[in-house]
Amino acid sequence: VMPGEGYDGVVQVSAGGFYGSGVLLKGGRVVLTAAHVVEGAEAITVRMDTSAGRVNLPASQYVLHPYYNIANGNGDLALVWLDNPAPVSAERSAIYRYNDDLGSDTTIVGYGLTGEGLTGYVERSNVTPSKHFAENHFDATAEILKNASIIGWDPLPGSQLIIDFDNGSREQDALGVLMGLHDTGQGSTEGMIAPGDSGGPEFIGDKVAGIATYTASLSQNGEAPDINHTLDSSYGEIGAFQRVSYYQQWI
Repeated sequence: VMPGEGYDGVVQVSAGGFYGSGVLLKGGRVVLTAAHVVEGAEAITVRMDTSAGRVNLPASQYVLHPYYNIANGNGDLALVWLDNPAPVSAERSAIYRYNDDLGSDTTIVGYGLTGEGLTGYVERSNVTPSKHFAENHFDATAEILKNASIIGWDPLPGSQLIIDFDNGSREQDALGVLMGLHDTGQGSTEGMIAPGDSGGPEFIGDKVAGIATYTASLSQNGEAPDINHTLDSSYGEIGAFQRVSYYQQWI
């Protein structure tokens, strides 16, 4: 994603030597990100790559969602207040408020690691993270996987949206293999979140519908759709997003 292409409000959030992604909300002073990106941080810096240039803005205040529970992936949201308003060249995003997001085509944007679906993400050192986008599709909510005993954690009902990383084959259609929710993907534009994308947005149209929180490589009854059986954002894995419409009142 290059500056000026419509996603300048998707930002890199750095805290405590680590980084994730986030999205600038309406008003230009608050970034929505994942709680696990900023939890315990004493200083946060928000990087924005805009058509007016790159800026790094300090943030001195943040709040975690009161339901935050990393073990179950619940409430993994944080609001970060910038010390100064964001540049006017950075788009401000509205949140998606409706419960019709399941089945929607989506766009993922973030500063995470890149790679190939066949072999997963590639670790890179001494390289400035860059922003990328990919397409996907909201297939299910996480409690459906819990109710089918496919996952061992306990998501709040209706609060986590699930995508899978398809390559066009039935074998790597994770939710098709494990749940009978068949959809072989968006073709060559399909992608998955990776380290560094945590806290980044998944858009329906121009509204923020999900915030990236975790990935998983799942199996059941000997069926394992992950193409290389390694948790590395490869084909056959799932990704989970905090459902923004579920948390809209708090946001």
